[in-house]
Parts: sequence; C-alpha cells; structure tokens
Amino acid sequence: MNKQQLEDLLFLSQEEYNDDKKVRKKAILATTNAFLYVGSHILGKNLQNQIIENNTGDAFLCGGWYFIMRMCFNKKASAIGAFGGASFAEFLQWGFKGYDPKDFAAYAIGAGLAYTLDNLLTKQK
Repeated sequence: MNKQQLEDLLFLSQEEYNDDKKVRKKAILATTNAFLYVGSHILGKNLQNQIIENNTGDAFLCGGWYFIMRMCFNKKASAIGAFGGASFAEFLQWGFKGYDPKDFAAYAIGAGLAYTLDNLLTKQK
C-alpha cells in the first residue's frame, strides 16, 4: 500500500474537508455530546444511579470523540479511533480503582451510535 492509498483510506477527501456546512455539523454534534456527557454525570449523581452516571456518560464521551475525529478522518477511521482510544485509556486503568470492564461496551455503543448518526446526517442525495 502506497502513501496515497493510505491517505485515501484514513483521511477526508479535499471536497469533504472544505465543506464548511459538514464541518459545522460535526462540531455541533461533538459539543452536544460533551454537554450530554456532563449532564449524564450530574443526573446520575443526583439520582444516585451508577449506570447513568458512568456507563451512559462513557458512551457519550466516545461519541463526542468520534465527531471530533470526524473533522479530519473518514467515518470508519473515526469510529475505530474513538473506540480504540477510549479502550486503550480504559486498559491503562487495569488494576486501579477506575477500571470497569463494562466501559468497553459503553464505548462500542457510543462509537456505533455516533457512526450511525453520522451516516444518517450525511447521506448523499
């Protein structure tokens, strides 16, 4: 595989990169996920519900990372990068208090939902 093929596989096309409307949508979605992440932690703490506080927040966190990565990378690379990055950070917590194996499922759900939402919003007509 040469350099051009690798760039085509990972990065956005020049046309997609220059489309300000799509970039703004991705920025709005990333920001929305950040607010949902914070909101899920506040709601979970107030309701004393660990699933809402931790797992739902982790799904939103991974979804937010997907849309941040989408500003430079294509859909598949962004989904793999968001899930892989979050999973790597979780794996680094192995043996420490913050490690939770359920977080891997939350990351997969968050990246998958973000990928699906991105496909629905950016369908070619």
